[in-house]
Parts: sequence; structure tokens; C-alpha cells
Amino acid sequence: MKETSLEQRLIRNPAATFLMKARGSGLAPAGVQDGDTLVVDRSMTPREGNIVVAVVDAELQLRRLPLAFSEKGSDIWGVVAYAIRALT
Repeated sequence: MKETSLEQRLIRNPAATFLMKARGSGLAPAGVQDGDTLVVDRSMTPREGNIVVAVVDAELQLRRLPLAFSEKGSDIWGVVAYAIRALT
């Protein structure tokens, strides 16, 4: 089996990628749980159904596209590519 680093597997564009912690349970049905480490890629083109990091009311929030009508003016900071969580 060929060895690869976690970084090689999860990060396509290191210069445009950041990690953040998920807080809250609003996207639990989508598989994002409180405390997950999220790999966010700013170089990915957001598509309908993606989970994105958006600035809503001057605060970073996770949202699923499309954004609600009242949030249409929100800035999208990146697309959540992966959610990482401990199993133990």
C-alpha cells in the first residue's frame, strides 16, 4: 500500500485552504457535527448543495447552498471539502 500524508489526501490547494472548528449542530443532518475540524478550500467554485463558510451578519457561519433569500448578499469564504472527527 502506498503511503500518503493526510495533507496530500485532503488538501488540493494549500495556499487557498484553511482549517476551522465547527460549532453547533445546525448542519448535523448534512454530516457536520459540533467539534468537527473542517477543511475549507477557497479555490473551489461553490455549487448548489455545498456546505460553505459565509460571512452572515459580520460573523463566519456554515451554510448549505443556496443561501436563504435574506443572506444573498453574504460573502462566501470557501467550500467545506472535508469534515474530520475523532471516533473515540
